[in-house]
Amino acid sequence: MKAKQISSNECALIVLSFFIKKFTKQKISIEKLKDESNLSSKGLSLSELKELASSNNLEVNFFKCSAENLQKLESDEFPFATIIRENNFNHMVILHKIRKGKVYFYDPKKGDVKMKLEDFEIIYQNVVLEFKLNKDFQKIVPKQKTQNSKVKLSFLSTRISVFYFCVLMIDFLVTLGIAYANKLFFGILIEKSMLYLALSLFLILFWFILFNAYLKSFITKKLYQYSFNQFCLAKKESFLNLFTLNNKRFQKYDELEIYQRMQNYEFFIFYKLTFKSDVLADFLSFVISGVIFYLTNIYLISIVVIYCIFSLIICFFIKTNYDQNYRQIINNKLKEGNDFNNLSFSFKVNNDPILNETLLKKWLNQNNNSCKIVSNFYSNNINYGSIEGFLSIIAPIFILLIGAILTWHNKLSKTELIFFLTGASLFIKPVKNVTSHLQTYKKYKDCLEVLRIFEHNPKDIDEKKKSSLVFDQRIENIKISYLGYKFSSYKKLNIDNLIIDQKCIFEGDNGCGKTTLSKILSGVNDFDEGEIIINNQIVRPFENNLVKQKIALIDSNEQKMSISLAQYLSIANLNQFHSLLKETKLDILLSKVGIYDFETTMINELSKGQLQFVKLLKLFIFEYDVIIFDEAFENLSIEIFQIFQKYFQILLASKIVIEISHNQRYIFPSSKRIIINGIK
Repeated sequence: MKAKQISSNECALIVLSFFIKKFTKQKISIEKLKDESNLSSKGLSLSELKELASSNNLEVNFFKCSAENLQKLESDEFPFATIIRENNFNHMVILHKIRKGKVYFYDPKKGDVKMKLEDFEIIYQNVVLEFKLNKDFQKIVPKQKTQNSKVKLSFLSTRISVFYFCVLMIDFLVTLGIAYANKLFFGILIEKSMLYLALSLFLILFWFILFNAYLKSFITKKLYQYSFNQFCLAKKESFLNLFTLNNKRFQKYDELEIYQRMQNYEFFIFYKLTFKSDVLADFLSFVISGVIFYLTNIYLISIVVIYCIFSLIICFFIKTNYDQNYRQIINNKLKEGNDFNNLSFSFKVNNDPILNETLLKKWLNQNNNSCKIVSNFYSNNINYGSIEGFLSIIAPIFILLIGAILTWHNKLSKTELIFFLTGASLFIKPVKNVTSHLQTYKKYKDCLEVLRIFEHNPKDIDEKKKSSLVFDQRIENIKISYLGYKFSSYKKLNIDNLIIDQKCIFEGDNGCGKTTLSKILSGVNDFDEGEIIINNQIVRPFENNLVKQKIALIDSNEQKMSISLAQYLSIANLNQFHSLLKETKLDILLSKVGIYDFETTMINELSKGQLQFVKLLKLFIFEYDVIIFDEAFENLSIEIFQIFQKYFQILLASKIVIEISHNQRYIFPSSKRIIINGIK
């Protein structure tokens, strides 16, 4: 089974994972490939794909190949990868065969696709990618255990599932009891004419049913309440574990995508709590009721079995209709949305009626195609639903007819017929639930793939806790020993030996690792190899909040957070803060850059210069031992910079200051120069 694309930038990774499994017989997850790669929001470049494939024992060769030559390829040259154009983006697919004017390929977004050759030629980008084993690959590979999913939640209680199962079985027994009670009730009412006894039995039955309904409602509400509470805990646990245990993976994902993936924990938790109980309860209901009804009358149970078979077939048709059309509907909606965006933008900015008319026709055609697909989908569902509705009405009537005939021939009593009609749902319902359970299980497997980014080894949590030592000293010196940080499987930062015990300036070409090293020292990123020694104590700044509080990183990165300036600066007392601004005369500078209100102004509303100014205010609010300026003054005017330079030359005179600047804007220009050239 090939992997399905979840994020928009995964197609190349899915194609690569297919060929890794094909040639090396090793199954590798998409998340592991992401960890090894330098994946961006636009995906992988062909050169990056080649490097990543090489690190996984494959060679990739790129060829130009026209659509005409594509048809001349021998069958033994398939499968291979190729590039198609979709929604104005390049998209990688796996081409399996071309036969009788049809192209058969696997699309990571859509699944298996069959397309007319002339339609494929329109989107084909004339590029073929051949994957093959490296020459030095060891063909005798030790068998590796398939990596089981480690998407687990430590706080989920199995007792809840057991309790839920007990409630389902109570509900089953109540329904079965009602069927027997009806048999007894109508036996008394019809055969013995004992009205008072019948009324007494009715009242007992009424209160019993009412109590069961209340119990079921109460337990269901408690179950939902528990699952939603666990959902909140799961989001917190998964986010913190992703940040601390898989930080490089965390850095590669968009914030919105991480949030959307976390939402799948709601279904994941509810599945874990209920699915096994639902399936087991349905199985027991089917078996127990089947045995009871078989002993009651073999003819009637035969009719019910036939009805169940037809009902099951219809349910599978409905499921197949959904599976075949759902992705196509989604993809067509995306294409329609893209065409509408083009149309809307063109109407806003262009005065070209020919272009606007062309885009309008394209959007309308796509809209019509979408409507046809959706219409066919609902039409098929309505047809299947109508057949199912017809069977659900005619089956009880037919059972009643056969039951009446059996009663006339003294092969079935009236009370047994009533018992059968009342309790038949105990046998029919589990059969109808089969497709629902299969669909739920499939959704669970898809959910696991989405949540795979949160996989972690539980032992890592304990190790992280042990490594977070108490650190309450003033930082006097920092020593770096054979520090290694892997950007991907083929790109790495190496710093062999470095001592920082005074003010210094990091120099080096763009991309040499200055910013990465700054993030590691300040605890924004973790490192993979080597040691950081602070005051002769081995420390991992990433894991130690006490160390992080002593190191300030002032960079030029934008801030997308929609929070106030007061929240961003962690200002506890605004009156004291404003007093500080007046004492240092920073309030005058703030008015010059247009910042007046720290309570209502949002950090993501500031200009680059204003944002840089606000970041620098942290150095006046908090006490730091080490300050790292990474392009911290590039967005400020020369006048503002010179004022800050005078401030900081006094304020930071006794601190360790690390500076990075391509425009030579240094607070301490005479500091020691350190050349960073660690990217390999």
